[in-house]
Amino acid sequence: MRLAFPWAFLLLLPVLKMVVDHLRKADSRALRFSSLAAFRKVPRTARQRFMPALFWSQFCCLLLLIFAAARPQIKDLTQGIPKEGIAIELVVDISSSMDISMPFEETTMSRMEVTKQVVERFVSERQNDLIGLITFARYADTICPLTLSHNSLLFYLRDLQI
Repeated sequence: MRLAFPWAFLLLLPVLKMVVDHLRKADSRALRFSSLAAFRKVPRTARQRFMPALFWSQFCCLLLLIFAAARPQIKDLTQGIPKEGIAIELVVDISSSMDISMPFEETTMSRMEVTKQVVERFVSERQNDLIGLITFARYADTICPLTLSHNSLLFYLRDLQI
């Protein structure tokens, strides 16, 4: 974390002086009586009970305002959005016809497994593109909206079932 205006903490000096003055005045406000026994029985009003809390809450507010004036900043950890790329919506058939076996790279797999492998390769080569996933059998269903998070898209792709 860094501060845009660290010199704002110089404003703490008058605030600290205010606290010292307040604490000194608390001792000097007393009236001198020979006996305080009669006054100890008098109940304190709500105002008398909450006056110290008012001062300290104002003090805390001033501290927070001074901290805000210093403008604390955290290094930007967000990932930049690429400026170039296209939007691609992948449409995958999940009907029972995708369960049929077919030869692929010297083995035999279901069409669905072949589709998953081909789409994974395709997505890994499209770094700056928005890619989404729609499946259909009888009705179309959006599985993953257009996204730059290709890992989440691949998670949904691997989870596809017929």
